[in-house]
Amino acid sequence: MNDFNRGIIEEFRANGGKVAQFAGIPILLLHHKGAKTGRSYTNPLVYLPDGDRFVVFASKGGAPTNPDWYHNLVAKPRVTIELGDGSFEAKAVVTSG
Repeated sequence: MNDFNRGIIEEFRANGGKVAQFAGIPILLLHHKGAKTGRSYTNPLVYLPDGDRFVVFASKGGAPTNPDWYHNLVAKPRVTIELGDGSFEAKAVVTSG
């Protein structure tokens, strides 16, 4: 994990899911397993609520490829979502359109 993400995760946990740099923007921590290694990873992601779903976007800053975590979710869709004061298990589903 890079230092930027580590700092976001630490601030998220210390402040009940709030990160000053993203004031007013909903953030979650996505816990997932590596597609090849099975290692555990945590990524801070902006999300949009959609009913009882959490929509995240596999954007890599406009790059033509998807971020690594996207490939992990396709291969191993069982994840844990961490929000402000708790976490729960979920299944990732790829959508399009």
